[in-house]
Amino acid sequence: SLQPGSAHTMKVSFSIEESSNCFISGTAMFKFPKQQEYSAAYVQNLNDVSIDIGQFLEGAALDFKQVWQDLEWENIYSLVLSRAAPDQLLDCIASATGGTICDRYCTAKFLVANVACFTSQRMPVL
Repeated sequence: SLQPGSAHTMKVSFSIEESSNCFISGTAMFKFPKQQEYSAAYVQNLNDVSIDIGQFLEGAALDFKQVWQDLEWENIYSLVLSRAAPDQLLDCIASATGGTICDRYCTAKFLVANVACFTSQRMPVL
């Protein structure tokens, strides 16, 4: 039990199933052990934590055909660009994430590609 005016620090582990650049927020619920006036549950709101998914990615070479079926998720993005060629944009994305371009098919009108990298927990991302 905590004495009045004291604090307790706890380390917490959690995983994020899917996200984009955004923030994480949450609450902590607790109850005092006494049964009298303090028996109600209390809720403490936690400050928002801003995240940038790009900070959790690491570049690595990846044999795309070997690991394709083991990958847990993939996102498909559609972009409309007026100034950059799709092939140039793909190179910028691969450079920013440290990813490896596994394959690409590009015409003047569209681009289909797979870029692979790893999260900081060594989980492959495509």
